[in-house]
Amino acid sequence: MLRLDLPSGAHLRLLEEDDADELFGLIDRNRAHLAPWMPWVPVTRSRDDSLAFIRTTRRQIGENDGLQTTIVVDGALAGMVGFHHVDWGKERCFAVRNVSLVDGLAIEGDLSVPRCVTPVDTFAPAQPNKPTAIALTGAINILWDASEEPDLAGYLVFRGARAGAEMTLLTPEPIDRTNFTDTVDAGFRAVYGVVAVDKAGNRSPMSPVSDEETAR
Repeated sequence: MLRLDLPSGAHLRLLEEDDADELFGLIDRNRAHLAPWMPWVPVTRSRDDSLAFIRTTRRQIGENDGLQTTIVVDGALAGMVGFHHVDWGKERCFAVRNVSLVDGLAIEGDLSVPRCVTPVDTFAPAQPNKPTAIALTGAINILWDASEEPDLAGYLVFRGARAGAEMTLLTPEPIDRTNFTDTVDAGFRAVYGVVAVDKAGNRSPMSPVSDEETAR
């Protein structure tokens, strides 16, 4: 899990779905302070709204379209910090300050020492679905569904003698199509698996292997 420790003893981390209740409680207790600055406050009315937001933040990461983290102080959620588009490989610096409400007035503490981080895309594509193997004369054709990741680079195709056997890579570099023809001798039997690869080089888990097929 992504975690960035801050000099103050607080830290930043990604939101998890289990944070929905605590996040909604934090927002609900601070509505008066947040509402003038945050347009989403009036439409955040329940724990389900906070859960939907958390799921949106995870999709942002998968689509390379943002990074939202929660500020954790003494083990409790204290706020959020992030940005809406991730420039992978570009350094970003963060600093935080405490804000207290005293008689309705916001009292700001000192700004923390900035902490810098260079975002690195380590989020792998989703596992592809099970491919389909089709027998041809002197070959086996493999088909699979396209992955939805916007930063997809392509697919690696693997072959094994049977389910559970060691898989051999057939495509040294990712291919940008959703089919592959394995030229083999007649009577050759095999199963196939597919791995999705993104532009940062992250690999998905291998798909479930295809049913065993025999070339004609």
